[in-house]
Amino acid sequence: LVFWLLGFILNDIASIEGPDYAAIEAKYVAPALYEKQSQLDRQIADLDRDLASAREQQQIVSASSQNLQSTINQVLELQRISVEKEVAPSEADKTTLATSQASFLDNQTKFQELNQQIASLASQRQKLEQEKTELDRSIAEKLAPAQREFQELNQAHRIRLAAYQLALLVPVLLIAGYFLAKRRGSPYFPLFLAVGGGTLVRVVLVIHE
Repeated sequence: LVFWLLGFILNDIASIEGPDYAAIEAKYVAPALYEKQSQLDRQIADLDRDLASAREQQQIVSASSQNLQSTINQVLELQRISVEKEVAPSEADKTTLATSQASFLDNQTKFQELNQQIASLASQRQKLEQEKTELDRSIAEKLAPAQREFQELNQAHRIRLAAYQLALLVPVLLIAGYFLAKRRGSPYFPLFLAVGGGTLVRVVLVIHE
């Protein structure tokens, strides 16, 4: 019972708030740097989406070009056979060939435009990644002293809490030791022994922590 009662009181002492890491960090790292970091993350994510969209469009154009090339080859083959047979190509074949060639050239233009767009987006992304890498490095360098200060303050806080706890426990332990030495034959001796034993265990735990 004594052990748990002391534990309850010690837990109240241990619940005293320590140093505020956020406040310490704010002394070394300006909030604007984190805002810039978030902005760069958003811009890179937007470029990733644009790149994925452009590459998807390029795949569609490429597939369309392959189909058109196949159509053109088929019409040319039909025309070759017609020439061999001395038969004039039909107007439908001529129209199909002309349309397919025009569409093919149009697709080639679109493909090149998408190539240029992808190259531009990739270049922008690379620049942003470099900027973010430099910013991340700068923030990490500024965080190092903040973390050291927090660790020092936190260690001092833990020592202070331990001092408070020992300031409570040691007098109780001394009083229990006094009664144990002076009241060995007393009917309350088991009570003194329980108080002394429980307090001693708590003292050992506080020192160990």
